[in-house]
Amino acid sequence: MRRVSRVLWADAGHRTAQMASRAATKSRAKSRVNWPLVGGLAFVGYGSAMVHAWDAGRTPLLDATPCEEAAYDAIEGKLPADAVQRMQQGEVVVVDDVLSPAELKQVQRDIAQMDRERRFQPNTHHVPGIRTDEICYIRESDISGPKTGLRHVQRLIRGVPYELTRTGQWHEEPLVIAPWMQLARYEKDGGFYGPHTDAIEFLPVYWIAGPIALYSWLKSYAFRRRRITSIIYLNDPNWPEESGGALRAHHVSGDGYTDLLPRGGRLIMFDSRIVKHEVRPCHQE
Repeated sequence: MRRVSRVLWADAGHRTAQMASRAATKSRAKSRVNWPLVGGLAFVGYGSAMVHAWDAGRTPLLDATPCEEAAYDAIEGKLPADAVQRMQQGEVVVVDDVLSPAELKQVQRDIAQMDRERRFQPNTHHVPGIRTDEICYIRESDISGPKTGLRHVQRLIRGVPYELTRTGQWHEEPLVIAPWMQLARYEKDGGFYGPHTDAIEFLPVYWIAGPIALYSWLKSYAFRRRRITSIIYLNDPNWPEESGGALRAHHVSGDGYTDLLPRGGRLIMFDSRIVKHEVRPCHQE
């Protein structure tokens, strides 16, 4: 028994020594970590992420056009003289009949042709419960053939910022225009777009998030630059209320909303930063 006890004791002692040796090895390995190198790699990674955010945030505006280069005679004189003041107060400015019946018919034919060409695709941000529209982003160079109605509508939309500037209403930083126009379509089975704003307001409290806040601030540059949303409806000018699809603009005071029917030839404008809006369920395409 003594012999066995000594063997067990010796074995236990040997294992204890092994464990101590391993612990010492790990300790020496930890002490050999090159912390300056680790810090440098982390800094480079963080810097790369910030550069990516900077590029992503500014890419949408790389081909932006100064508003004066998009001046269009057909929109001249059609906007209210107090449009900017009303938008800054949170109003939605409505201008009916910016398209004649003949112009509206022509653009509807153009869109039907685009539909046959399968140009409309589900929105890449399609999220059940948030939005269900189909869209098509187009530049003027994409409008080929006899699509004169669609070209006219695009020029009207792009001409709005300069008309606001030309009439002396706009006094903030010069307006620029994205190189593309978005066509959106909602299916008649209840297509909708939930409440949202078209621009991001970066509040000071967000900076509590530190590096994540800086990344978000850089990446959201184009969205933070948005100032005016302009929409021209291309539906039937006698769109009935029971067909739905109204633009619901929530009052900035928070005490209600205004519903605007998407009647063909109607132009609406509002401040992208402060007007929360949504598209109500649609029951007619």
